[in-house]
Amino acid sequence: MNRIPSLALLVMTSVISGCATTGDHQVVNVPLNATQYNTGHIASALLASTTGNRTGLTIVVGGVPSSTALPAHIDTYIYSGTCENPGSKPVYEMKQSVTARSVSSPLRLSTVAPATLSELRSGGYVLVLRAGPMDGSVNLFCGNIT
Repeated sequence: MNRIPSLALLVMTSVISGCATTGDHQVVNVPLNATQYNTGHIASALLASTTGNRTGLTIVVGGVPSSTALPAHIDTYIYSGTCENPGSKPVYEMKQSVTARSVSSPLRLSTVAPATLSELRSGGYVLVLRAGPMDGSVNLFCGNIT
């Protein structure tokens, strides 16, 4: 793992961790834990309230397995439940995925969930990042939205 991007990601998540409120907008940091298929990597997501009944997500991924087919594909889902016990099907599937040409560089993904941030924070949801079908569609990261 490249230490410089990983350190930068760690510093970024430390600076913006927790929940900040500015006016009518809330921003929440969701630490994403690597699954058994992606050990040794880190990721974090910022969820921000937007206009309408939507939540913006900005996700930074510190790495994916070295065996990942290039270009790498990572899909984003929200499940009910917890990382330890997620629901059987995603509640929200964000159709946008990140496509990366390298597995060692930090990857950035921006997408929108069709639910308010308040709903996501109060409903017992988890954010899941999953490898694309060419890599077995395995879960790479998971974070409880609180």
